[in-house]
Amino acid sequence: MNSDDSILARRRAALIAAIPDLDSRTGRFETGNDAVDADIFVSFLDYLGQLAIEMGAAAEAGATDRIRAIGHSIKGMGGSCGAPEVSVLGEEFEIAARAADLPRCRALLAALETWKAAASAG
Repeated sequence: MNSDDSILARRRAALIAAIPDLDSRTGRFETGNDAVDADIFVSFLDYLGQLAIEMGAAAEAGATDRIRAIGHSIKGMGGSCGAPEVSVLGEEFEIAARAADLPRCRALLAALETWKAAASAG
């Protein structure tokens, strides 16, 4: 396993506990553009951090419409930034918010934080 494969494996492992079928779902979001400029990826991580803060506030307020909207944004960004697993996470946020499942939303938010830490370490 080369360094890039190790980084991808670590990022995906951060989400497997929250999304057991993650690997079977990422293909829909893969763009074939795994080589994303480092500056763009760092900006992506920073923006995800901002969205995570908004998502946490929305979860506290029970604002499932806002969670769903943020999840939809995350779903759209992941693949284009070389992180299709994040697109699956965004889709999971949408599903949980649509079901008004706030405990699931909070669990997914924790998974996002774990993923960000793994991605930042790479």
